[in-house]
Amino acid sequence: MKLKCVVLPAVAAGLFGISGVASANLVVNGGFETGSFSSWGTSGLTCSGVGANFSAASGGCVGYDGDPGPHGGTKAAYLGTAAGGGVISQSIATTAGETYLVDFFLAIGSAGGSATPNSLSFNFGSATLLSLTNASAQAFAHYSYLYTATAGSAALTITHGNAPSFFILDDVAVNKVPEPATLLLMGLSIAGLGLARRRKARI
Repeated sequence: MKLKCVVLPAVAAGLFGISGVASANLVVNGGFETGSFSSWGTSGLTCSGVGANFSAASGGCVGYDGDPGPHGGTKAAYLGTAAGGGVISQSIATTAGETYLVDFFLAIGSAGGSATPNSLSFNFGSATLLSLTNASAQAFAHYSYLYTATAGSAALTITHGNAPSFFILDDVAVNKVPEPATLLLMGLSIAGLGLARRRKARI
């Protein structure tokens, strides 16, 4: 199993944004736009929920200084279970040996100026992608990781606890990464298309 945090080159990253080229997001309800944890398994949740703000998500449990709201869309997961035993999870179909791009957006809140104690562990399959303990408050940050699957499925599991406030999780995605040869061919095709357009413009 290979795992690393990655920043994709501009050309490769651009290819993922081309309609019909990138694989579909394998996470169901990764943006939590259903307004609930539907398609996610949950356990131990007390102050965690889904909504447009911390109060709507949790019924006013604890607080959030300057709540930014969701990163994308109108809903996000507010993870505030104080005991550290809150879990949300989803099983993702994978192919052994294939590489997947896992990415998500995460904000860390404070309430009354206090952000700790808190803890969060983001796991995919057998790998811990992100582990935080007593992290400082932060605005939304984008996290991206490459993971090479070892089996026909991998559990996406987020274990969390935040006593004074919330983690806000949004836009969770898992996409299969095209083979390098495929990326190269797509890049050459795009470059050729651009050249053809320039030649046509000169005529």
